[in-house]
Amino acid sequence: MNFYFIDKLSVLFISIIFFLLTVNLFSQDIFIDDICTCSDGTSISEFIVTFDNWPNDNTESFDIIINYSEIGGDRTELSASGVPGDSSGFIKVIFSGVANAVNTGDIQISSVLSNSANTSLPTSPDFIPYQLSIDVSLTVPSDTIVSSCSLGNTEVNDFFDSWLSEVSASGGCGDIEISNDWNGTYPDNCGDSVTVEFTAIDPVCGNTVVSSASFTVIDCTNPTPVVINGLVSAEVTNTLCVDVNIDLFDAGSFDDCGDVTLSFSSDVSDTLRTFCCEVNNDIREVEFWVTDKDGNQDFTVTFIEIKGCHSHGLEISGKISTEDNRGVQGVEVFLEDSTSMSPSRVLTGINGAYIFQGLEPFQSTEYSIRPYKNDDILNGVNTLDILYIQQHILGLNPIENPYVLIASNVNDDARITGADLIELRRAILGVGQEFDNNTSWRFVDATEILEEGEIPRDYSEEISVSLFNNNRPNQDFIAIKIGDVNGTVATNINDEDEDYSGSFTMIARDKQTENDHRVELEISSEDFREIQGFQLALDYGLDTFEFLELESGVLDMEQGNYADFKDRGILTMSWNGSTSVSRGDDDVLFTLVFRVKTDVYLRQNFHISDEITASEAYARGKIKKIKWKVDQEFDDFALLQNVPNPFKSQTIIGFEIPENGPASITFYDATGKIVYSIIGEYAEGYNQVAVKRADLPMKGLYYYELCSGSFRATKKMVVTR
Repeated sequence: MNFYFIDKLSVLFISIIFFLLTVNLFSQDIFIDDICTCSDGTSISEFIVTFDNWPNDNTESFDIIINYSEIGGDRTELSASGVPGDSSGFIKVIFSGVANAVNTGDIQISSVLSNSANTSLPTSPDFIPYQLSIDVSLTVPSDTIVSSCSLGNTEVNDFFDSWLSEVSASGGCGDIEISNDWNGTYPDNCGDSVTVEFTAIDPVCGNTVVSSASFTVIDCTNPTPVVINGLVSAEVTNTLCVDVNIDLFDAGSFDDCGDVTLSFSSDVSDTLRTFCCEVNNDIREVEFWVTDKDGNQDFTVTFIEIKGCHSHGLEISGKISTEDNRGVQGVEVFLEDSTSMSPSRVLTGINGAYIFQGLEPFQSTEYSIRPYKNDDILNGVNTLDILYIQQHILGLNPIENPYVLIASNVNDDARITGADLIELRRAILGVGQEFDNNTSWRFVDATEILEEGEIPRDYSEEISVSLFNNNRPNQDFIAIKIGDVNGTVATNINDEDEDYSGSFTMIARDKQTENDHRVELEISSEDFREIQGFQLALDYGLDTFEFLELESGVLDMEQGNYADFKDRGILTMSWNGSTSVSRGDDDVLFTLVFRVKTDVYLRQNFHISDEITASEAYARGKIKKIKWKVDQEFDDFALLQNVPNPFKSQTIIGFEIPENGPASITFYDATGKIVYSIIGEYAEGYNQVAVKRADLPMKGLYYYELCSGSFRATKKMVVTR
């Protein structure tokens, strides 16, 4: 009996549970599945409510009432009438007229009324939270530059189509509609650029977002220079010179993408040249350059014949050379007489010779010959010359040669004093481009005898000559380069600079720095043995450091020993002793003090430059090339940003490796194509490589990747020309 009762009770219990589950699982309560909100910029203006378990008979219609409130606020009702059934069991309904809904709150279904049966449907009593919906955001393609050299016409179109499709949108309350205003015209290969405006619209809330992007094709094809077939000629005037425009050589130079600019060099403004009579040099070689609108260039070599230099008449000729008989090229020689309105002018040739031709015979006119040259004051001038002049002033090594005494008298006051040293050092530091009271060259009549050990005064710098009926050859001058005491001047284009006899390393103790931090960079050298002097230009990075001061160490460095070019980020220095000097490996020669503008490692920015003055040291009268070394231990890989960036002609890329070994730097254009690579064996620690403009095919954006073992790192750089 008991077992029978228990068995019946169990069956009843199971039936009750099954009934409850069945009622729950198959409940037809309409409930809120999702809420999205539309905003007018300050508050919610509409609710977009998605209902689930919605009646699926689309012939029926229903009236809905919901109530809402912000957290803690009064509840407000909204209604929607004539909402149809939907076979999917879901319906999205817009409730307009929302008021007092700025912040988050909740929504509850008040009622759903069937219009045909006039009965209320069962609904969920739950309060469903709402919040401000995410605004519509639009992601458009990035501004892109591609090269016409790496893509053909069809590929450009395909590339553009792919670029155009790289657009997406998110947010809002509906399926975002994305459109653009592209007119269907693809960019051409001639540096064309297409800007596309993309629009994203939320069709439910009506919110719109607009953004633009550009697609540019760079013309990297060089224009074609075409010159006249044959020899171009021009005849000199009575000044024995003629101005020639570059157009004289053109025979239809062209570019596939438009007009070209003609010039004598890569400088597009170099369109006019003056050619003067030179001895045995009637036919001159010239470069003929063409440049298109995108800066692509090419050139060819052609020739011009200078006519009129060998007319009938008499001649005055001579040679201008240094005391050791090296002809000086490019000296302007003027011939004047009392009857001419303006002097005739010729330039000395590569051997220093000059000639005036076609002069009238049987004239009693007296001619004056005057040479002139005032350029490149640093030609043949360095800190070693300052040392020799200083030794002369101190009586340690008196100068006896009168021509060298003229060269030493930099300010031309007939005395050799500390003022000459100051003037010469200012030139070496790059402070002055000309001497204040002197020209860079002086000339003495070669027939004049100058007295040894005396500074020449009132020496003849002109030659007067009469022709009557005879040529006047051998009207020679001795040329003196002011400031060049040891005779290292280059006198013509074939003169080679003096070779360096080894190197001299300066060591900087490096520290990682922080913004607005004062940095003291101590400079020493392990090569400071019998050093007579040095000069250098230190590029410290215009955007990274600000030079504050130089503090003396074991070397006495005064303000006149350095100059700071703040607009270029370059510090020049020039120092010499009166005799040879030796210092210890750990001795601090001097200290450079900087303020750091941004976080950086010193080794990344500092490097030796010859931009303003040659960086070199002097030992036993020999010239050594200065090298720069940063003293720091390294324990990791690093790829540094190139300096400068962007760049026009050359940039430096620094990197660190923890041990000796191979490394490569690979360069990619904007399309991912490899355009250049550098591979080598490098030492532990900091290394750097130089990249020239000519190493890369065109201007624009590039990526460079360092690979060493398993290490990979990539950075961007930009070529501007």
